[in-house]
Amino acid sequence: MDQKKFPEAKPYSPEEMKKGTPILLKANLVFGELETYADVLTKVEEISSQRKHNYAPTLVVGTYKIYKEQKLQLAFIGHILSKFQKEKPSTGTIIGGGDKSHKIKLEPLYKEVEQTLRKLKNWISSQEPEVPHLILNKHCLYCPFQKECEAKAKEQDHLSLLKRMNEKEIIKQNNRGIFTTKQYSYTYRPRKRKNAKGERIIRHSHALKALAIKDKKIYIVEKSKISMSNIMIFLDIEGIPDQNFYYLIGIVIIDHDSIKKLSLWANTKDEEKEIWKKFLIVIENYNEFTLFHYGNYEIKFIEKMSKKYSEEKNETIEKIIINSVNVLSLIYANIYFPTYSNSLKDIGLYLEYQWSEANATGIQSIIWRHKWELTNNKELKQKLITYNIEDCFALKRITEEIVNISNEDMENSRIDIALTDDIKIEKNYAYHFGDVEFLTNGL
Repeated sequence: MDQKKFPEAKPYSPEEMKKGTPILLKANLVFGELETYADVLTKVEEISSQRKHNYAPTLVVGTYKIYKEQKLQLAFIGHILSKFQKEKPSTGTIIGGGDKSHKIKLEPLYKEVEQTLRKLKNWISSQEPEVPHLILNKHCLYCPFQKECEAKAKEQDHLSLLKRMNEKEIIKQNNRGIFTTKQYSYTYRPRKRKNAKGERIIRHSHALKALAIKDKKIYIVEKSKISMSNIMIFLDIEGIPDQNFYYLIGIVIIDHDSIKKLSLWANTKDEEKEIWKKFLIVIENYNEFTLFHYGNYEIKFIEKMSKKYSEEKNETIEKIIINSVNVLSLIYANIYFPTYSNSLKDIGLYLEYQWSEANATGIQSIIWRHKWELTNNKELKQKLITYNIEDCFALKRITEEIVNISNEDMENSRIDIALTDDIKIEKNYAYHFGDVEFLTNGL
């Protein structure tokens, strides 16, 4: 907050709060074992029943979208404020990206805050506090202890190494006495399920993923069918989801024996339309093609951009959607690589594809972009362009392997591959009936 615009604003202190100063800045609020920080405290007109001044909290965040965690943080500030003013503020404010103000109702959030505090208090007050259960999850990407937890999980061969396996399923397996991916791998049984029409139902199997990792081989449930053409286009998009802004389009085009790569870069949101139009012009040069992408992000990009910038029906956009292939969907329930996840990077590394930057990830790319916007550093821009194009080539490598798996004789493949239909269940861990063997004959 610019203090020149608000001369009545003063730095926070308990004394200023007691006096009822209208605006308090940079408030470190401490009550017993609890401590929090509010960027601004604003006095509300009403005075509490104890004749004390009431304040509402304001939190400044760096995101454009407002997330539940930020709302809970604001409610936690309100919870501690109530210890000083005896009444919980009913609303608070979050200032997001672009200085946009969001008024948040706090009443529905206090119950969850208080439940969390009770759990923490019970855990801390325990004479011998238990170590929290090790569960790798989607929040690990944002945690400074990610590497330490991953190392511990690998040491234990923990089930949460299987990225798509949620905590509920892990607990279910734990209750059955299964704690490691190796143990879990022995539970896999090839099953052929069919729907009412007699069509085969194929679902993703965590146990088969564990078996692929244990056996260090690729397991095939069903070979993927890919409609190929002479022109293959590999697409990868970089954006900032928080701002609904796409700033980099990476394209690798295989035209018979030639390879062409393109990077379409937007410095600002105003240039997003320009790179979208350039992308369409590139595609319009080809009558027949197959466009490959990994996951739904690229298709959502095409759908959003077509609604945002294409004023009338566009045949090129329709052709893109018809001729696009989501490579991840080909893998999901049909092909099990010996990797803990089906991410582009995990499978790419397994297939011996290397990125220039070892720490290159989607999250890291957002950090690089943010730093570039602050510094206009050419090296950061080049890092992003290189990372984006390398993702396209990694996608090409994975696609080629899937085509080989589908078309070639697997016995001659340089990678260990097997069909799940050929898996034999060993008698030492399969339930079966057989002849009874007695210790003494004649019994």
